[in-house]
This record gives sequence, structure tokens and C-alpha cells, in this order.
Amino acid sequence: MIEALKRAQSARMPTGKILKRTNPPPINVLEAQTLLEMGRPREAAILFDSLSRQHNPGDVASQISRATAWSLTHAASARFAAGDTATLQRLADSVRALGEESGYGRDRRLHHYVRGLLFAARHDDAAAIPELRSAIYSINGGYTRINYELARVYLHAKRPRDAIAVMQPTLRGDLEASNLYLNRTEIHEMLAQAWDAAGVKDSAVAHYTWVTKAWAAADPNFQPRVQAAQARLTALTR
Repeated sequence: MIEALKRAQSARMPTGKILKRTNPPPINVLEAQTLLEMGRPREAAILFDSLSRQHNPGDVASQISRATAWSLTHAASARFAAGDTATLQRLADSVRALGEESGYGRDRRLHHYVRGLLFAARHDDAAAIPELRSAIYSINGGYTRINYELARVYLHAKRPRDAIAVMQPTLRGDLEASNLYLNRTEIHEMLAQAWDAAGVKDSAVAHYTWVTKAWAAADPNFQPRVQAAQARLTALTR
């Protein structure tokens, strides 16, 4: 992850800069996402907030609304990961207003995701589940962090089969676009835990094995998750 961050930073473009249409899209979205996955969500949130104010000259109102709603949704994910839920209600209201001005159907659903995060942080599973389900635009090609957070709530609510149902399609989606924001190993980790909770040993073992191999040489902040996966793998195969 450290190497990935260095590569993203090497291509960094100044945040808040007005881009020329001939320029490539701002690459520092990868820096923000890498920071989030490295366990540095507060830094990621700051960068996503900056990205929400970065637009191309000549963009029409619907394009600006779409880009702003999208970046603020990522900022909400980062704030949730940091345990900062104080701004989620305000972000949800902003994303809803922006989404209504966007020409893309996905954006009109994103505010449900932000509200779902707020309910999840309060451990209100009954309220979080319908909000997160309402946020899904495509089960395998939408913003797959929605699937991930919904699966986490399902596990907390002792509904592992439902968690499996929303996570499996994410492995059949593209690695780019809306699917960029959830890495494959985290998908396998969630599926391992869900199959384990459902009592399906073989499937749990397959996904735990993937996790332990993929993160065998991972950064130190991943080690507790690797150790937890290895402990369950050992217990299931003993």
C-alpha cells in the first residue's frame, strides 16, 4: 500500500485547481482512496472534500452536481471510517440536493448510502438496511462500498446469507469505475466472515485462504486482520 500511495502522489494534481479540458482527469482520487484503504481515513476525507471542488471549465450544472455528489459520497465513506459521524447528516442532505440536479440515476440514490452509514454508526440495523438497499444502483457495477457496508450491517444483524447475497456480485463487476473503491481482498474477507457465520466451512476456508495469501506481506496495519483470518482458517481446517 505504501508503494501504491507513492505512485498516486507522484501523479498528484493540485486540489481545487480548475482543469483544462485537454488535461487528463485528476488522478489524486487514487491517492485519497489509497489513504482510506491504508487506515488513514481523516486524510482521505480532506482530499475527497478538496476533490469535490475541482471541476472542468465549461462543465454544465448537471456535470458539476454529479462530480460534487460523487466526491462528497467518498468523503462520507472516509469520515465514517474515521468515526466522524457528526457531519454525515449534513453530507446526506447535500448529496441528495446535488443528486437531484445530476443526470445520472446513481447519484440520486447516493444520499441513502450516507444516511445508511449514519444509522450503521448508531448500530440501528433496522434503519440502516433499507437506506443502504435503496442506495444500490447496480448490484455488481454500482458503488460497491454500498454492498460492503450493507453486508457488514447484515452480519451485525445475524443475517449472513443476506450478506453473501449482496457481496458475491461484487466479484463479477469491473475493477474500474464505481467498483474501484473496494479492493478484492476486502471482498474476500467479508465473504469469508459471512460464510463462516453461515456455517459453510468449505466456502469460508476458500475465502480465508485468499485473504491470508493476498495480505501475507501487507503493511503492518493489516496484520490484525491477517491474523484473524489465519486463526479462523486454522480452526476450520484443524
